[in-house]
Amino acid sequence: MRDERTSKILGKAATYSLYIGSYFIVALLFAFIIRKEFYDLSDVDAGYPLIASLLVYNVSFLILRWYFGRKGE
Repeated sequence: MRDERTSKILGKAATYSLYIGSYFIVALLFAFIIRKEFYDLSDVDAGYPLIASLLVYNVSFLILRWYFGRKGE
């Protein structure tokens, strides 16, 4: 059973990690555009950016859940 505090912490951590992950993906896309257009380098394999994106989402969620749970609102 989840109480109200736990639900609030999980919701807040999920929202913030979504923002962090979205900004990371936008920054990654800009880096790829700059790499392709200005430096004329080849395209990057899609596997590594996908793994990096998943790691950013999951690790930021875990850290934020721990931080908000420890903070004690």
